[in-house]
Amino acid sequence: MKPVKIVGLIAACWAVLLVGLIVRSSLEMSLGAGLRATTDTWWGVTTMVDLYAGLAAVAAWVAFRERTAARAAPWILGLALLGNLTTLVYLAVAAARSKSLAELIGRRS
Repeated sequence: MKPVKIVGLIAACWAVLLVGLIVRSSLEMSLGAGLRATTDTWWGVTTMVDLYAGLAAVAAWVAFRERTAARAAPWILGLALLGNLTTLVYLAVAAARSKSLAELIGRRS
């Protein structure tokens, strides 16, 4: 199996795991309650800043990789609303469409 396909498979597996965790967490408490509990401590705030810094970096990569703003915008909106679940889905889809790791990382042709 090509390395790029392995990356896609790993991303898809992580996405499925993350969906399971989201469902499990949602059964325990609401998203709002979870965010309030997270931001009640400085470590929680630090974690949120770290998360959004990473999401901003992924958004920059998506904007670079996609050829038009219209193609990048839905993915970037997904990052803002769904976090790294969007990162994993984007990576899995992009890997499935790429022929090599270099193509996956770089601009789409």
